[in-house]
Amino acid sequence: MARNPLLTLGAGVGVEIRGNDLEVALVKSRWKGVAVDGKTTLRDFRRRPAAEWGAEYQSFLRSRGFRDLPVTLLLPRQEVIVRLLSLPAPTRAELRSAVRFQIDTLHPYGEENVYYSFAPLGRRSPNGSAEAGSAAAPALVDVAVVIAERSLIEGYADLFAEAGVKLRAMTVGAAAYWGAVRFLNTRRQEPFLLVDQQGAAFELYGESPARPFFSASFDSAAMPLERAVAAAAAELRLPEGEAVPLLVCGERSIPSPLAPEQVLGSPLQAPAEFDLGRDAAVFATALSAACPLWGWRMNLLPLARRSASSRWPIAATATAAASVGAVALLLFLRGPIQDRRYEQALEREIRRLETVEREVRALEQQAQRARAQRAELESFRRRPEADLALITEISRRLPKTAWINGIEMNDDSVQLTGQADAAAPLLGLLDSSGVLTGASFTSSITRADNREQFRIRAARRSGPPRPEAAAPPPAGPPAPGHSPAPAAHSGI
Repeated sequence: MARNPLLTLGAGVGVEIRGNDLEVALVKSRWKGVAVDGKTTLRDFRRRPAAEWGAEYQSFLRSRGFRDLPVTLLLPRQEVIVRLLSLPAPTRAELRSAVRFQIDTLHPYGEENVYYSFAPLGRRSPNGSAEAGSAAAPALVDVAVVIAERSLIEGYADLFAEAGVKLRAMTVGAAAYWGAVRFLNTRRQEPFLLVDQQGAAFELYGESPARPFFSASFDSAAMPLERAVAAAAAELRLPEGEAVPLLVCGERSIPSPLAPEQVLGSPLQAPAEFDLGRDAAVFATALSAACPLWGWRMNLLPLARRSASSRWPIAATATAAASVGAVALLLFLRGPIQDRRYEQALEREIRRLETVEREVRALEQQAQRARAQRAELESFRRRPEADLALITEISRRLPKTAWINGIEMNDDSVQLTGQADAAAPLLGLLDSSGVLTGASFTSSITRADNREQFRIRAARRSGPPRPEAAAPPPAGPPAPGHSPAPAAHSGI
């Protein structure tokens, strides 16, 4: 059941008959959620003069800023009859006739001595699933029926009229709980069983996929709470062997596995004297009073005795609010319209700049390609100079006893083939040349004609050649009879 915010705005007072006391709660439903505006208890209302506790209620109402707010009265579960019917009725008129036809079989009172109300809960197929039936097996409608003795309803209506408290509706816990669990909880409702303890008596209400709702009241002297919970779980067809999803409210003599917020939701704010677990019933009743078009919309109070809050005192406020709302709407729309126009202008400017950006990127790519080509051409231009400098340095470094038969050069390595009296020292000479590094023999040294033939491979250095070591100081003039030694030379 989707929540319509237009139908769930308002304020309402719920009054729960709890033994000899009246529990009163004032709830406001707004766009953002529900707030509990006040909570009080009218003690011993059955024995006190009605005007006395009626004056206490009016004082409570005025302290919260209200003057005329009819209440929704929650009847004790043991004083009403709640039944669940499944009827094949496609229209509401036929449904009303079907309920009227069966009403006499649902209560022990006389034919004209009851008030009743009903609410369709939804259609389901005959096999129990929540879907339409086939042509051979038409869909069934689950209907909640509430019955109360006429004298009971008239008695409470007269008592509240004597107290000066206007009544809007009379309802039951099952109707209040059914609406409350769907009001604040937007997620899909899980199966649960609620126990509301009132001294020795307690009320059970539960829901499950197999049963739209279950409602019953027990006395602990006749049936212990544990047995009643087990019987209710069986009626709801909850899985056996698993813990019952139980919510304990009211006086709570046993622990509650579920928190009340898990089932009923959490109000935005509440006074210190309000406890959702203890006051769950009156909270759900006040919520149904604030939003009478939500939930079962069930009312046992005769139409002639129903009161509604007067709208005339708030007519001026409503007119002013409408005017303010219109101005606020115009101011609200002005911003989005301006934002939309500004957004469109930004989009046009973004598209223009995107075109400029693409052109700039294309020019950058062309410039990068040109720089790469220039660098490549510069490398080709300098390659002969680098190769010539390498050959010159190798020729200068090798001793005169070494001869080079061939040189193979590429960008990063050099391979030398030749012969020498001793090939092993050549590796160190090449590594220290400044232009080569990592010199090594690529094949075994062979000896022929008293000379060693070699094949050396070395990597080229990227930097300039290492500076030559400082030459020794010139020797003095040669001694008489000595001639200078010939300079070393290598042949290539």
